[in-house]
Amino acid sequence: MHFPDNFFERQNLVALLFRVVIIIGNLTTLAALSVYGYLGIFSHYLEDDYCHSSTIMNSNNIFEAIARNYVMWSDRYSNLIFIQITDLSGKWGIPLMPAVTLIFWVIGMSWLLSEIAKALEIQWNPMITLFISGLAVLLSILQAPNDYQILYWRAGLVTYLVPLVLFVYLAAFILWQQRLPFWKAHRLWIGLICFLLTLLAGGSSETTSALQIGILLIAVLVVWPQRKKGQHGDFLMPLIVSLFGAVLSILIMAIAPGNSVRLSTHDHRFNIIGLGIQSIIFTIQFIWDTLRTLPIPTVISMVIPFLVGYVQFSRNDPKISKMQPSSRIWLTVLLLPIFVFILIMFSFAPSTYAQSYPEERVRFPARFLMTLTLMTDGGLLGILTSQIQLFGKTRYVSIAAMIALGLLAFYPLRAALTVYAKAPEYSQRADAWDARQQQILSEKAQGQQDIIVPQLPGIAQVKELDTSPTYWVNVCAATFYGVHSISAPQYFQ
Repeated sequence: MHFPDNFFERQNLVALLFRVVIIIGNLTTLAALSVYGYLGIFSHYLEDDYCHSSTIMNSNNIFEAIARNYVMWSDRYSNLIFIQITDLSGKWGIPLMPAVTLIFWVIGMSWLLSEIAKALEIQWNPMITLFISGLAVLLSILQAPNDYQILYWRAGLVTYLVPLVLFVYLAAFILWQQRLPFWKAHRLWIGLICFLLTLLAGGSSETTSALQIGILLIAVLVVWPQRKKGQHGDFLMPLIVSLFGAVLSILIMAIAPGNSVRLSTHDHRFNIIGLGIQSIIFTIQFIWDTLRTLPIPTVISMVIPFLVGYVQFSRNDPKISKMQPSSRIWLTVLLLPIFVFILIMFSFAPSTYAQSYPEERVRFPARFLMTLTLMTDGGLLGILTSQIQLFGKTRYVSIAAMIALGLLAFYPLRAALTVYAKAPEYSQRADAWDARQQQILSEKAQGQQDIIVPQLPGIAQVKELDTSPTYWVNVCAATFYGVHSISAPQYFQ
């Protein structure tokens, strides 16, 4: 690995402390994320997972499965693609999916942060990039309204987390191609990649699709006035193509025949004014609940990037950055929370329209956005503060900042210990699930078609098999295992 600013060679005190702290931060963050990934090995089929897999099993190919699902039940047309990938991976598909998703997420965030730094002519070190990227992922999961539904329940993961990872890669890809020589011959494939990524990510849920529209719409409005400067005209093209893909994805879901089945019990008279007002109320409620219930992670989200930005940019190294004008940085700090407030409204709008206040897993994209906003503003404020000669002794202030950053670098270990404490419970439940599946397969092999199994408690508000064999989860499970019926009485002997 190449370190352009001689990361391991500079010997002054502040630089040495900075290296050590960043390395510690990477190790502790990696440890916490590894624990999250490890707990994934205890994941099994739950609720919708049986239905999704049985739909694929009973179809000739993935396209037929998507069509059947689209017509008969759900407007979400891309989820089954990711679900089939896990099914093709055999028994380790679901257990490994959380860890694999986290790995791709951190890599994507690192790529995106690297591209942002290059666009701003900031020479970040790869170790800093990795630390901030891993921390953004960790803090998002740590503050998730329901981390189990997002990370360990496959139906929730492919619906609300995987699309965010895809969009991170889309943003990094757009920034990457924008800084390269842009030949007309490349317009077609770049536009096609952007279109397909937004269409694929948007088809996972109405929440993701609406959020994509909001992000891309703001991006287009910001870039449009600058289209005649430099390469912004080239930058605008993939944004518009991506926006078209996002709009198309929500239109495809809006006209799905399956909507009449899922939403038949709701009154959906469209009132855009009422929808907007209610979305604003829900957004305010979400932000207030975050600040009230998660004060420490909220502060950590700002303080660590602030300290990293301050120390990095107070070193007066001309190789670090050509520094954007302070006025532009201040403008970004002020506008970013406003933009994110609007984006959270976009992500809440489908739930406001269909179900009132968003469910826990539906609020996760908003959580990710809020975490990124806090971290970005914290880092930018650190950069601005670094240009102020505090008390005329910047070196001593930097050392104090180093000590504070060093202490905070151990914060992920607290998260790791808290999460690891769940391992015995998850392991015990996984053993019970395996025993139940073995019973089903054994009795099926003996010719039994109406099977009775012990009932396991639901977890993280995700439903398990029910007493009644006609309950929809039981029906899907029976189809999945290829038997006539499965029931799970609460008291089984």
